[in-house]
Order: sequence, then C-alpha cells, then structure tokens
Amino acid sequence: MKTASLWHNRNFRLLFSASAFTNLGDGILAVAFPWFATLLTRDPVLIGMVAGARQLPWLLLSLPAGVLTDRFNRRNILLVADSVRLALALAAVGLAVAAPSGNAAVYLLIGLTFLLGSAEVVRDNTAQTILPNLVDAPQLEQANGLLWSTEQLAGQFIGPPLAGYLIGFAIALPFGIEAAMLALAIGLVSTIRMPRVE
Repeated sequence: MKTASLWHNRNFRLLFSASAFTNLGDGILAVAFPWFATLLTRDPVLIGMVAGARQLPWLLLSLPAGVLTDRFNRRNILLVADSVRLALALAAVGLAVAAPSGNAAVYLLIGLTFLLGSAEVVRDNTAQTILPNLVDAPQLEQANGLLWSTEQLAGQFIGPPLAGYLIGFAIALPFGIEAAMLALAIGLVSTIRMPRVE
C-alpha cells in the first residue's frame, strides 16, 4: 500500500506523532542526563553510572515488558508509561533547578535515569505491539518502518544535538522540554480510539 493511504488512518497519525515527540525527548535526555551528572560530580564512575542507568532497563526489562503488553490494554499502558515518565521528567527539572551538589544528588539522578529508562522500555515496546490494533495487516510492515524511522531520526539524530543547544541556556531546560513532549504525547494517545478488541 502507498504511504498516503496509511496517513489517512487517524489512529496511526496520532501514534506516530506521539512517538515522534517522545523519542525526540528521549534523544535529548541521552545527552542531558550525563551532562547534568558532570555538573554534580567529577567522579567518572558515577557519571558512567548515570549514562548506563538509562540503558540497563533495555537489558533487564525487554522481555517482561513484552509480557505486560500482551496482557493489558495497550493504549492504557502507553498512557501510564508516559504519565510516569512525565512525573519523573518534572522531578528532574526540580533537581536541576535546586542545583544540589555531592554524591547523594548523583545517586538520585541515577535512580531517576533508571526509572525513566524503564518506563521508556515499556512505552516503546507497547508502541510497536499496538500497531496491529490500529492498522490493517497489509500496512503493518510500512507502519512499523515509519515508527522505527521516526524513533531513530528523532532519538538519535535530532534529539542529542538539540540537547547541547538547550543546555547552553539552562540545564533544567532539556528536562522541561522532555516533560512538554510527554504531555503532548499523552494528549495524542488519549484520543486514539481502539477499533479492535485486544
């Protein structure tokens, strides 16, 4: 099928847009969290732990996230995961504004990073598995490709350089932008109408 026909699917457009927003925010955080850590400590191990805490959930939670998405309403999982991420992003804004120092602040940042990464695993897994409920079978391959492409473009190519620019203004700004992206995504996903029984 042609791309144009897929874009006529309202539910797919909503999911695609929400994924673009959340993955842009994820790309921003990929730079912002380690950068913030360098402002809190000079210990390279702790800085590395902040960066690693975002990736560790992909190793630990990918399979359990798959089980979760098979057992519960996928639209609701997206909403819950992004709501949790929104709360955590706002906590990161608060931490950045408070401008603490010392190892205790770094450990708190590691915890925030890990929790955000965990919710990201659940969210990204669910965004892929909800597609059969939103698009027809002949369009699945194309829909998956578009979703994956926007994930890579926003998360790997646009988000990280944008983070460096935002950090130049204020370290709290990238986390605020992430919160705004998540709020937009929640609004979009909440208007998806599930046409099929899961």
